[in-house]
Amino acid sequence: MYELLHLLKLLTYLTCTLAAILARYVPMAQSIQCFKCTIVAPPAFPNEPKRLCSSFDYSDHYIVDCPYSTFCMRKTYVVDLNENLINGTIRDCALQKNVIQVYEDEKWQRKVLIEEPYKEGCLEINDKGQRLSNITYSYCKGDLCNGRL
Repeated sequence: MYELLHLLKLLTYLTCTLAAILARYVPMAQSIQCFKCTIVAPPAFPNEPKRLCSSFDYSDHYIVDCPYSTFCMRKTYVVDLNENLINGTIRDCALQKNVIQVYEDEKWQRKVLIEEPYKEGCLEINDKGQRLSNITYSYCKGDLCNGRL
């Protein structure tokens, strides 16, 4: 009986220790999946595949994990070049990762925070004519939600 009680205490201690370690080094926000596509192809030899928005087709090729985001993002714009309208769309994980330095245990350590600066919905950028384009950012929560914005 004593051995079983000792084993349960040890198991509880190990579980709590593991939870404390994970809480310290693993982001607490749950990862979501978003569609990702870009306007320009990545450099010639990166580890990232080409995901051009001009070929976007909602396939698995365009799905990425977003470990540092709780929102997906879609950026749309219209550029007026000599009365030729050019439309564009970019899809990606919302930028929410903030890396800070904290002083803990008598040393500086890197800590990753996932900020929540966005609200669900669309935000149109009005720069009062400083650009030739109209830009709208749309943010949403939920897997692959930036495919239907």
